[in-house]
Amino acid sequence: LPQGSGLIYEVIRVIDGAALFFREHYDRFLNSGAGTITENDLSYLSFLKMTAQFIESFDKGNFNLKVILDPTTKDLYLFENPSSYPEAKLYETGVHTELMDYQRNDPNAKITNQELTDLANHKRQETGAYELLLVDPSGHITEGSRSNLFFIQDGKLLTPPLDSVLPGVTRQRTIETAQSIKIPVSEIKIKANQLPHFQGAFISGTSPKILPIQSLGNLKFHSAQLPFVKDLIAAFDQTILKDLEEFR
Repeated sequence: LPQGSGLIYEVIRVIDGAALFFREHYDRFLNSGAGTITENDLSYLSFLKMTAQFIESFDKGNFNLKVILDPTTKDLYLFENPSSYPEAKLYETGVHTELMDYQRNDPNAKITNQELTDLANHKRQETGAYELLLVDPSGHITEGSRSNLFFIQDGKLLTPPLDSVLPGVTRQRTIETAQSIKIPVSEIKIKANQLPHFQGAFISGTSPKILPIQSLGNLKFHSAQLPFVKDLIAAFDQTILKDLEEFR
């Protein structure tokens, strides 16, 4: 398998033999590979067929499927991505996070970045954090090292604007789910010094889905206990079930 930075990739969660949010992952894969791969190179139906064949031949119903495109050779690789899913109790308690100064060069493209991976892994070991929240040079919190980020303030969801973060598939479906149950969502820039004004926060991503944050550095939240968050997680679980049925 190709290694290092600069590879175009996508990670798709497979649940009970069905690929979750498959269409959105395909669209983002093409967007990340703009200028390298087009719909003529890899149509939706051909990508669907090869993914379905991989899942069927791979005797494992639940796993993360990773797709890598080597931009030099245009070779495409599908394989199981080693992954860990949060323990059930973490959805009831929330997770610990820390801030980390870092700005990705092209936040809108899902491209391997070994530097960020190494820095985040080192800080996780150093602090015991589940996730690192990135802070850009202007002091704005943008996203997690491997997730998107939402804050809760006065019954609203706040999330950093799309131009400064990875367009997460789970992020977009979280926004849609929140709006479907009448939770207002705003995309705004968020400074680190605003953190004490929030009632809670959570991360979103392929493996964690919607995962409450219990602490950010020394700042404590009760995110997992908020009825607001519990309702959103329950609604999102229904979004997942509906999407898996559509894939099947």
